[in-house]
Amino acid sequence: MKTILDDTGRIQLPECVRAELKVKSGDEVVFENHGGEWVLRAVRNPSGLCWKGDVLIHQGVCRQPADQILDQVREERVGHLSEGLTP
Repeated sequence: MKTILDDTGRIQLPECVRAELKVKSGDEVVFENHGGEWVLRAVRNPSGLCWKGDVLIHQGVCRQPADQILDQVREERVGHLSEGLTP
């Protein structure tokens, strides 16, 4: 699919591309270079996943402090391991 740059370097995304990306006027998109090929993607922050170079990383915000998550996981594991044991 081709499009033309205007005098200020802007492009207009065809309607089918906007529909597939699920973007509308005012939404943020990002161009990323992956090995010499440019990729256009919609900015979607809830997942927290994004490309840094050729690596997909998580940049989301944890809703619960990491130490609380670790404590919860540890308690669940201890509970699971102690099932069926009598004191």
